[in-house]
This record gives sequence, structure tokens and C-alpha cells, in this order.
Amino acid sequence: LKSSSDSFTFDMASTAMCRSMGSYLLAGILLVGINADSSGLCRIKSTTRSPQRLEQFKWLHIPKTGSSLATTLYHYACNISDDGAKPRTYSNSKHPVFPIFERSFGGFREQCNSSQWVGPRYGHTPHRSESRNRDIVMMVRDPRRRLISAYHYDMHAFGLKRGDRPKLVQTAKSPRDFARFPGIAGCTVNMLTGKPCAMNVEMTPERTAQAIKTVQEAAFVGITDE
Repeated sequence: LKSSSDSFTFDMASTAMCRSMGSYLLAGILLVGINADSSGLCRIKSTTRSPQRLEQFKWLHIPKTGSSLATTLYHYACNISDDGAKPRTYSNSKHPVFPIFERSFGGFREQCNSSQWVGPRYGHTPHRSESRNRDIVMMVRDPRRRLISAYHYDMHAFGLKRGDRPKLVQTAKSPRDFARFPGIAGCTVNMLTGKPCAMNVEMTPERTAQAIKTVQEAAFVGITDE
């Protein structure tokens, strides 16, 4: 793979394989204009410029896509010299304790650029329409793997109605059952369109298009399984 500020070149098995890629989202870069030349190289032109320092960013934390991104974000916004610094967990808890992490390094306000990291620093707050798409940093994950991870993580369903929880526990005996429960599928689209992950709302073409547009305009999109 070779790259410049706005293009990529890599070997492909065939012209057809190159063209079949279509438009592909890779780590926040929308790749377009994919064509194979006579030498068998696949040439891709990117819609983005060279990476630049973000004036501000907002973490859109979709459940089960990687809480460890917080380590990168803290180092990005904070004056932390310890490369091994990372959010800590209690031995009897599954949940990262970000406030403790912040206190360990002098507190977020004292040591970090609080004007750069906007919005909540932990939790699963959906992206609201009044927020700028270009400020978003996020991780995405294969929906099947995300659902399997959520199922085995005590059937994680942020945003599910409290009254629906007992029914979910009673009926979801497998990841397939879990995925079919009303509100569980469609988490990523929900989060990108202002709804909690497990809210049971209709999945329309308009909402899907809005979610895609938000991802395309985001500052950074990482792929958990890559």
C-alpha cells in the first residue's frame, strides 16, 4: 500500500475486484474514484485532506465498540506523559472508571484541554442534530459481533425501557434471540440519529441515510475488528 495526501495505490488480484469495492469507509476516510490500471494497481482517490489537529472533538461511544478508545482521547486532549496510562477498573466491576483515571492525573480540568474535548467523556450519549458531524470521533463494529459482545456482557442494552428488561432476560436465550428483541438491532443507526442504542424506533431509509451522512462527515471513524 502506498499513499499520498489524497490518494492510495495497492495491488489487486483483478480489475473486477478493484471496481467491486465501490465506496468504502476506512478509519474515517471515504474512498472514491476506485479504478484499476493496466498494471494491475488499484488507484483510489480520497475525499479527505491530510490529517490535521482537531480544534475540538466529541466522542460518540456506541456500546461494545471499544471503551479503550478513551485512552487515545485522553492522551490527545491531556498533558499525560505516561504512555501506559489508561482507564482503570475495579477488580469487582466490568465498567471502566474514567473519573478515577482523571483524578490519577491531576483532574481533567487542570491538566486537559476541556474546550477541545466537548460533550460527555464517558457514557453512551447519542449524537444530537445540534452537534457538528465534523467533531465526531467514534468506533464502529460489525453489527453481528457487536450484538454477540453485548449479549455476553450481561445483555447490554443501553436505552432499553426499564419495563422491557425482565422480558428480555426471560426470552433471550441466545445471541439470535437477543438480536430479535424489539429495540436491540439498529443500535448504530440509533446512536447516529439522536436515539439511545436500544430504543425501539422504526428503521427508515431516511434515518439510515442520515446515519451514513454523519459517518462520512465525522472527524474519525475506527473499525473495532481491524
